[in-house]
Amino acid sequence: MSSHICDIYFRAMLCPVVSKHFYNVRTTEVDPTDVRHDNSFMGFRPTVSLRFPEAVAMRYKVLNIGKGSANEVNLENFGYCNYISPKHAVIFFDEYTNHYELINYAPCGTYVNNVLYSNNTSTKRPEVTVSSDEKCANVEIQVRDIIDKKRKISRVRKSSLDNKMTAVDCIDKLECCCSNNQDDLRKGWEGSAVLSHGSLLRFGCVSFVFSIVECTSP
Repeated sequence: MSSHICDIYFRAMLCPVVSKHFYNVRTTEVDPTDVRHDNSFMGFRPTVSLRFPEAVAMRYKVLNIGKGSANEVNLENFGYCNYISPKHAVIFFDEYTNHYELINYAPCGTYVNNVLYSNNTSTKRPEVTVSSDEKCANVEIQVRDIIDKKRKISRVRKSSLDNKMTAVDCIDKLECCCSNNQDDLRKGWEGSAVLSHGSLLRFGCVSFVFSIVECTSP
């Protein structure tokens, strides 16, 4: 079974980060005995959870990542973020070097092990379409912040990982803590990122651990 799965899925998968400490390795596409359960970059530890979205296996030599069902990895299924693109990034396997690499296509960039990979473009980013419900929610947040300042109340801001968690559970789905810093984007690396097992990938608020599956040769 392992060798058959390796032929189809090309020995890699994206595992969603589901908390400040864990990433989910559960998947029905890869034999559980082939999934590696070691720690990732930044110390995230693997967990097998039915509560959160499962890992996505890399079916072919190219894996498309972005917003919408046209991608093998639809980022909307893993969390809410204002800064994810329809074609955000692509992961491919280079047979010449035997390495997995990531190319960013998103105007807001992609982080690999906390290093920014971006497109240095001067074109203006199109505005995100916001529904009336989202506008009301944003106004409510702004009003709450003003009241808190007057009352000298300090609320703890949720981290991007916490927001991703609540987005999966459809709670506080409209909050996004990403910032679009143009200076940082201009400093980002425009080349491809070489991925290794345990690499931490972040697309806006949505984070994954890249896992290379331990498959036996057919």
